Amino acid sequence: MPNVTIAEGSVIGACSLVTKDTEPWTIYVGVPARPIKIRPRAKMLEYAKQLGY
Repeated sequence: MPNVTIAEGSVIGACSLVTKDTEPWTIYVGVPARPIKIRPRAKMLEYAKQLGY
C-alpha cells in the first residue's frame, strides 16, 4: 500500500496485505497483515553473520 514502511528485520508472509507501518523484527501474516511473533534481533543478526552476510 502507498506510504507504508516495512521496518528493519520485519518478515511479511506470502499473500499478506500490509496496510500500516510495521514494527522492527516482527513477523506479519494475513489480510490485513497482523503481527504473530517477535524475532530476537541479536539472534537473527548472529545467524546472518554465520551465513556470511
